[in-house]
Amino acid sequence: MDGDRVAATVNGRPEWIGRDHPGHDELVRIWTETYGADPYLLGDVVFFRIEPASMWAFASTPADFPT
Repeated sequence: MDGDRVAATVNGRPEWIGRDHPGHDELVRIWTETYGADPYLLGDVVFFRIEPASMWAFASTPADFPT
């Protein structure tokens, strides 16, 4: 979500990505590169990957998000 501007919703099967998961270190690396800090500095962090069954988005002003 970006305030009231846009929301993306995903429904599906979650896969928990704990510290022992093979993809964990890559997610931490991507997060750190994107946000400039280790995610675990925020406190208790849990990563999930969603196998989507359905996805949709809503924009209160669609013109702000051209195709």
